[in-house]
Amino acid sequence: MSQIEDIISGNNEALQNFISKNSQSFTFTNLNQDDGRKKLWNFLFNNLQNNTNICMTLTAIRILSRDKTEINAVITENGFKLLSCFANLHSKEIDSLNADNFEIILESLKCLCNIIFNSTTAQELCSKYNIVDYIINRLQICNKQKNIPYDIKYFDMKLLFLVTALNTNSRSYLRTELNGLKYLTDGIEEILHECKQNGSLTEDGENQLSDNYVAYLCEVLKILFNITIKNSEKPTEGDEEIQYKRLVKLLRELLLKPATNSAKKLELQSHIINLLTCIPQSTYIELCPKLNAQNNIPKNMTYQDYNMEAVYELLKYMKMKLELQPNAIGQQETLSPILSTLTRSVRSVRCIRKYIRLQILPPLKEVHKRPEQGNTLRNYLCRLLTTPCSHVRDLTADFIFVLCKENVARMIKYTGYGNAAGLFATRGLMDGRNTGTEFSSESEDSDTEIYKEYRHGINPVIGCYEKAHPDPTAHMTEEQKEYEALQLVNLMDKLTRSGAIQPCRIEDGRPVPVEHVLQLQEEGGLKSEQIRNYNKDDDD
Repeated sequence: MSQIEDIISGNNEALQNFISKNSQSFTFTNLNQDDGRKKLWNFLFNNLQNNTNICMTLTAIRILSRDKTEINAVITENGFKLLSCFANLHSKEIDSLNADNFEIILESLKCLCNIIFNSTTAQELCSKYNIVDYIINRLQICNKQKNIPYDIKYFDMKLLFLVTALNTNSRSYLRTELNGLKYLTDGIEEILHECKQNGSLTEDGENQLSDNYVAYLCEVLKILFNITIKNSEKPTEGDEEIQYKRLVKLLRELLLKPATNSAKKLELQSHIINLLTCIPQSTYIELCPKLNAQNNIPKNMTYQDYNMEAVYELLKYMKMKLELQPNAIGQQETLSPILSTLTRSVRSVRCIRKYIRLQILPPLKEVHKRPEQGNTLRNYLCRLLTTPCSHVRDLTADFIFVLCKENVARMIKYTGYGNAAGLFATRGLMDGRNTGTEFSSESEDSDTEIYKEYRHGINPVIGCYEKAHPDPTAHMTEEQKEYEALQLVNLMDKLTRSGAIQPCRIEDGRPVPVEHVLQLQEEGGLKSEQIRNYNKDDDD
């Protein structure tokens, strides 16, 4: 404890040595003895109270606050107030933010980020000292005043994210009382404007986002996610509708904006997609503006009169994630946001659904391989229909079903009945009924010549062409056939009684267990002709 005693005695060299030695430390077990931790915290807060060695003291607090051991006991209301003042989160005056105190403001913000992350006491004090109010006020200043250092703007957003993530009451307050949606959207717009003015250029002469810009935008997007997460299904109107549409336009611009670092670009896209899952579906139309004479984009990124560059980026992102996550491990976290976003978009915007359907479920030409075999988007998604990760499986099934306009026959055609059976059982559609009444009946494609040629031999259960098999009972007498049938019934009965299988029949589109396999003879399940109705898909 000699080092701590030296620090407490006012030895500046000992304090500097502590900072140098622990610059990369996150735990301080040596402070657990003789109230060393409490004594050191009290000494540092006294330094702030007396304006003594402010920068060095703040650095020491930043390092100490990484360790959450007993942090609620050492963080006092007075200490929190001092840090807020040094971070300049106590005044709404523009003149109070100047170059003379930038270093102190920045170090105080870093301290507050650590303390709020680790201390429930500090999280509760945020409301009392109006931390959210002051950050939003400073955000407005930063959007107007160009001399504010990047680091201060970044840690302001990092602090606001932590407050909204850990103090749930602050979310609705920021969104409704402080008009946070508008000011945070202003912040995104300002960054895009700065990038156009000062950003570096790609080889094609296009402005690109630097790592600093991307890091700042990611924090803003995380805050927007926090304050909109429970409002995605609420109807919007008036100014709020306008704000959401403006935000989606900016998100579209960010999706298309190149960045100097490809990994950072993917991180930014990930946060954009997360946020899109919280935004009202009625505003998704802003992702695909009308084409104009100035547009010079590849044909595969257009659909009729719409610019589909942003939707193409979403599909490209999804394929990249599908290639990285072939197994169930990590699928939910990686794939759920993009699947949710695409499902919401195809459900709400007709031109997006039509475009994505052409990309994922084009007119069938490959009929000799099962739908889950291959490396197209359709193949990847069909594999997900049988993944052990139930959440991803259900999202994928819903996505494909909407692309098929909730038409059972069309779903069978593109995925095979075996892959789609889980969705049909859940929704009560195993008898072939359709639910897609909300979709138009307009034809969207026609069967290819290859598909027409092999249609007669396509097995709807596996979803591909299957050569005719020789009849295994052709050489049997009627008595032998009857004997084999009874043997099969007996085997199924044994499996049923042992609990290995549970035979079912279809009632109201859902599987219902039967007590004995002979009951299946009375009322069959989905009949072969019902499955084969996929050939009569009047939309193809």
